[in-house]
This record gives sequence, structure tokens and C-alpha cells, in this order.
Amino acid sequence: MRGISRWHRACSGRVAPEEVVVSTLESPPDPTRDEDALRALLHRWLFEHDPVYLLSAMLVLAGLWLVSRDMAEVAALGGLGVGMIAELYALALIGGAAFLWRRHERRAAVMLALLAAIYQCDPTLQVELFSFVGPIGIAASGGWIVLFVVKLVALARALELRVSRSALIVPVIGALGLALLPQLFRGSALELRTSLTMLWLFALGAAALWTSRRIESVRGLDVRGRRALTGTWALWAAGALAHVTYWCAELRVSPGALVAAATLLATRWAPREREVWGIAGAALAGTMLIAPSQTWCVALMVACVLVLRAWRAPDARVELVRAPRPPYRSIDEQDVHELAVGFAPAPQIARRRLLVGALASVYLALWTFDHHVRGLPPHELVLDVALAVLCVIAARRWRAWTPLAPIALTSAHAAVERGWLVAPRGSFEWGAASIALGFALLAAGLAQAARRARGLAPPG
Repeated sequence: MRGISRWHRACSGRVAPEEVVVSTLESPPDPTRDEDALRALLHRWLFEHDPVYLLSAMLVLAGLWLVSRDMAEVAALGGLGVGMIAELYALALIGGAAFLWRRHERRAAVMLALLAAIYQCDPTLQVELFSFVGPIGIAASGGWIVLFVVKLVALARALELRVSRSALIVPVIGALGLALLPQLFRGSALELRTSLTMLWLFALGAAALWTSRRIESVRGLDVRGRRALTGTWALWAAGALAHVTYWCAELRVSPGALVAAATLLATRWAPREREVWGIAGAALAGTMLIAPSQTWCVALMVACVLVLRAWRAPDARVELVRAPRPPYRSIDEQDVHELAVGFAPAPQIARRRLLVGALASVYLALWTFDHHVRGLPPHELVLDVALAVLCVIAARRWRAWTPLAPIALTSAHAAVERGWLVAPRGSFEWGAASIALGFALLAAGLAQAARRARGLAPPG
């Protein structure tokens, strides 16, 4: 509209036509603007984010790999020296991070801390080598665990971080698995290797997903700091998966361990209780069909998932935080809303259902332990009686019928197994069974309606 009004005024003689042409055109692009942006980006990469530290870590890692190959051909004990060099370099990284942090070069200090976090995952796979050198390797694995904890505490102090108990326990669980499992793999059956790997992965993932893992800085954490913490957890998860991948390729651990553990850990993001039951049931059914020897292991993990859902159900809330915009190249701050996830006990009715399911899963784990064929093994009287006693006690205490469901299921299976309960034969038996089931469903519906009516009745 402004250009049109100027054109009318130019036609009327008030404005020169040349002014119209200049005013309607946009300002010409500045060719130096792109060069300045590129120069600023290169300055950030080459000076602010000093690549010398990254290049140093890469050279040391490549050198360790090359040296380890030649030393492994000479003697297995020679590889211990490679591990010592890697640990020495990791300590040097932590010391360098502390030095730079005290000199207020925080960006470079965080870079060294991230590199030290990578070396915490044993990228040279020395813990696997320790399992081939006998008692010396066992001692080396123990020393590696102790040094791992020392480096973890030193790294937190180097960056003046306040680390919660759960944030320390999670990486320690990972280190215990990396150091101990290769030692346990020697002389053990393939199925036991898979079971141990599955349980360790589940324990590590559950400890990471169902805890807060709170880490705070003395000087406060901005978006860059939170991004560095997220990157550290991601690096450690990738390191654990790299070791498991090596176990699957070289130590013949079944990759199904990853699938089963990941499936049950996915219940952490299930918004509804019925989705947790569905995922747990699908994991159990799939294991019984594909890998029946791992049924006890999956049942044990299902019990843990149900207990976690009962006492630490996800409780999302929205918090207002200050964050830079747009990604990280600007220092201007703005108010943004961030989704923070906490944990809270499930409602009482849901909690009781989940605990009963966990009890039944523990029973299934004990029942199917050392069972290697499809289908369920014969019943054991001791386990059946123990399950019945615990379910009756829970039913009397809670004054509910829900805890009696496992008794009904196990009794029905035992009756079928002994031939006391057989499928109907002929139209008469099928009709009688249909009538009996109809009456049972009618009684159950009426009982449920009466229970709802008692709950809605006014007091007095």
C-alpha cells in the first residue's frame, strides 16, 4: 500500500519517479554478512571449542587399539599394560578438567569431562581381556571397579557437581556388570550367559529410568550444562550397548536379551496401567514360545516392573525454567516450560492389583527355573501351597477377591494337567459349559454393581 500511494503521488508530481523505484526495491544483499557468519562459526569451532582435546583423545584411543593388537599377539598379560595406559590418560583428563575449571575455562573443562566419561566406558575393551588371564584378571577387574568409582567421584569434584545417590549408583551398576560378567561367562552355558546379560541390562535400565539421578552444580546449570549431562548419560548408555554387542558377536550371548529387557523397560513410558499389563503379558508369551529357557528370567523382570509401577508410577509435571534461545549461539534468555517427570505411588486399588501380579510373576519364575522346553513344567506342591497362603492372607487383609485370582489360575492349570478338567465333548457338554459360564458372568456383574452401589451410597 505504501508503494501504491507513492506511485500516485509521483504521478501527481509530488515525488520523483526515481524515488518510487528505489523505495519499492528491497535493500541489496550484503556479501560480507555470510563471510562474517562463517568466520564466527569457524572461530567458535577452532578457538572457543578447542579441537586439540578431541584430537588428543582420538590419537590416544587409536594408539591404544594399535598397541593392544601387537601386544595381544605376544601374550595376553601384555594387554594389561594397555589398560593401565588408558586409565592413566583418563585420570589426566579429569585432572585437566579440574585445572581448566579453576581457571574459569568452563567450556574446555566440560569438553575434557565428556572425554573422560567416554574413557569410563572402557573403549579399549580391557575388561573382556581380563577374563582370559586367570586370577590376575580377576584382581585386575576388581581394581578396575575401584578405580572407576574413584574417577567418578573425582570427575564430580573437578566440575563442582553435587551428585545424588542414584546418579552414583547407576554408573556403578554398569561398571559391575562390565567387569564381572565376562569373568562369569567363562565356563558357563550359553543360556546362563544370556540370562545374566538380560538381568544386568534390566537392572541397569531400571535404575536409570525409575530414579531421579539428580545432579546439581554449585554455580548453577544452564541449558548447555543440562545438555552436557544428557550427553554424558547417552555416552554411557552407548558404551554399555557396545560391550553387549561385543558379547553377542564374540561370546555368543543371544541378542534376544536386548529385546526382552528393552521391551519391559518400555513400560516406564506407558501412561496407563493396562498398557503395562499388555507389554508384560506379551513379553512373557513371546519368551515362552521363542526362548522357553528364559521364561524364569523374564518373569522375574516382569515382577520388578509391576512393583516399580505400583510404588514409582511416573508423575509428569510442567516446570518453568530459563533457557537461551534459539538453540545455543545466542545468550538471550527467555521463559520456557519444561516437562519434568517425577514418581508417585499408584492408587491403592491399582497398587494391589500390581502387587498381586508381581507375586504371581515371582511364583512363575521359581516354577519355570531350569525349564528348557515349551509349555509349563509339572506343578510343585510346595510352591503352590506357598502361593495359596500368601494370596489368602492378602485377600483377608485387603478384604478383596483380587488376590485369589492366581490361586484360581494355578488350580485350573493343575486340574487340566492331571486330567481332572477336560475340554467339553459334543454339543451337550459345550451347551452345559456355556450355561454355567453365563450364570457365572451374571453373578460377577451383579456383584460388581453391588460394590459400586455401596461406594456411591451416602453416609448415615
